Amino acid sequence: MNLDEFEAPDLSDAGFFPERYFEGAPSDGRMKGVLFNDLERLVGPGQLGASARERYVAFKDYSTAEWCRVLHDAAKRAYPRMATRAALHRLGLRAYEAFGASTAGRVMFAMTGRDLGAIYRMAPRIVGMVHRGPVLEIESLGEGLMVLRARNIWDFPDCYSIGVWRSPAVSFGERCEVRIRRYSICDMDYLLDFR
Repeated sequence: MNLDEFEAPDLSDAGFFPERYFEGAPSDGRMKGVLFNDLERLVGPGQLGASARERYVAFKDYSTAEWCRVLHDAAKRAYPRMATRAALHRLGLRAYEAFGASTAGRVMFAMTGRDLGAIYRMAPRIVGMVHRGPVLEIESLGEGLMVLRARNIWDFPDCYSIGVWRSPAVSFGERCEVRIRRYSICDMDYLLDFR
C-alpha cells in the first residue's frame, strides 16, 4: 500500500458545498438519535436549527439527509467564527464520548478499555449500530497504524468523520493523525496513525 496517496485534510471552506451531502444522501440511510441529542446538549435546547425536530429519541432512526442538515446547522451555531469544515471536525471530536455515554456505548467500550487499536477495530460494528448505510473495513498496518475503508459515508466524510475517527484518542489525551484518500464525495480511506 502506498501511504503517499493519503493527504492531510483541508478544513477550510474552499470547494465546500454542503447541499451535495443533503441532496446525495441515500433515502434509505439512517442515523440514530443519540448523536442528535449530543448536538442539542452543545448548542442548547431548541437551537439545532430550522431543519431539526423538537425532540430526538436516542435509538430511533432518522434520515441521513436530516442528520447532515442538523449537523451542518449545529456546527455553524456552535462555532460561528470557524470555517464550517473546521466546525464540523470539532463536532466529530465529540462522537466517542457522546456514544460512550449511551448504554450501548458503555457496554462496547467496557470491552476495549483505553486500547485505541481495539476501539478502532470495533468501528465497523459501532457505526453499524448508529448509522445504517455506511460500510467500513479496517486493515491493520502494524502497531498504531490502520487504514479504515469507508464507503457510503454522507455525513461530511472529509471533516466531521475525521473528527469522529480522532475522537477516542483526543478523549484519552493521545495523538491520532488522520490522512485521507478520496474516491468520491462519500467514499474515502482514512489512514489512522496513533503511534
